[in-house]
Amino acid sequence: MKKISVIVRCFNREDTLARALKSILQQCYSSVEVILVDDGSTDDSGLVSRDFPEVIYHYQENRGLAGARETGLKLATGYYIAFLDADDYWKPDYLSRSIEGIEHGGCSFVFSNWETTGPGVTHEQKLELDQISYLPEVDSGDDQGWCYLTREQTRTLFMAHQPAVPSATVFRRDCLRLGWNTKAISADDWIMILGAIVDGEVNCGFHREKRWVRWIDGKNICEGTSDMGGRARNEIHDVGIILSEFSSKLDPAEKLRFKRMIASSSYDLGYILSRSGKGIGAFNAFLRSFGSRSLFSIGLAIAKIPVNWIRALRSRRRQRVHS
Repeated sequence: MKKISVIVRCFNREDTLARALKSILQQCYSSVEVILVDDGSTDDSGLVSRDFPEVIYHYQENRGLAGARETGLKLATGYYIAFLDADDYWKPDYLSRSIEGIEHGGCSFVFSNWETTGPGVTHEQKLELDQISYLPEVDSGDDQGWCYLTREQTRTLFMAHQPAVPSATVFRRDCLRLGWNTKAISADDWIMILGAIVDGEVNCGFHREKRWVRWIDGKNICEGTSDMGGRARNEIHDVGIILSEFSSKLDPAEKLRFKRMIASSSYDLGYILSRSGKGIGAFNAFLRSFGSRSLFSIGLAIAKIPVNWIRALRSRRRQRVHS
């Protein structure tokens, strides 16, 4: 039985960490190495880890999601690699079924559907794998219900979308030669998979059965990027990394798609900055958005900048008067 290294990144998750670790240690698959990377927690996450002597514990100063996952990957010795966020947890057959999918389909990696629960769930966050419309309609590749994608289908899917979130995915170690890009802000998982795709020909499989639980309680969601402006800035930054790191291995259509993503996010950012009265920033963002909207739409948005600046200025004055 080939060993699986499970990497858990934890940052101030004393409330959910024990549940996540128990869900790994109670897996049907027996050959498991668990690596807990405490990413600079200031709560009692380190004390919780002491109740699990089987777990390899590593503390480091806070480096963010990608930095912690890259540390765990360097410490891992397994043939397979899996990642579990400290607030999520797996059902007992998650790993055994995932390895089954990799081996039966000859896959580089597989990902499974999930159930979303917790006190902080919104309708937007409830999106699960069986509700994602862009997944290719392929017949199940075996009697266990796995759907397998060719190398071409895998590349096409992941060049446009990222359905394989870390807690859902198990990899063969040999397809993660490039590791995690620690410069990424929020799309580190997507960049990591794209790196595997452009580094070598990989294929994947997925299953629509819900085999793990995504827990949302309003803590550490999206690393503080729940606001639209933050998300737009992060996408501009992270898609820029994709273009700079992988440009030589992307075809013209793929490059154009990523450039359009940046342009679209620039338009969103310009709109937010304009409404906030930040005219210069809005103007610069709208200039970078050409290609995402019609020239008329962009011109109209730029024309509204002075109006929004005056409106924001008056609003701030009223707030000072009332305070």
